[in-house]
Amino acid sequence: MSLGEVYDVVEAYNKRREQDFKNAVRMQFLQAELVTRYLTLGKNDSPPQPWDYYPKLFEQDKKAYEESIKEKEMEQFKERRRQYIAAVNQRRRGM
Repeated sequence: MSLGEVYDVVEAYNKRREQDFKNAVRMQFLQAELVTRYLTLGKNDSPPQPWDYYPKLFEQDKKAYEESIKEKEMEQFKERRRQYIAAVNQRRRGM
């Protein structure tokens, strides 16, 4: 290798190492932020989700999560409705 090629290889290596270091710092910062958010959660706050930080990467996961929440709410609604109807029927029969 010529002296210029060696210089280019060393420079590319140093840039890659710097980028790796920046990525490590970003990940550590993200972990610190997540820990802080968990520690300061209120009663009605939802825990942080991956799509809060990487929306495009976890788009499908977010949709699946939202659908499961809707299904769960619908099942709870159906159960409350059944209980209400049972109570009304019981009162009607008791009279």
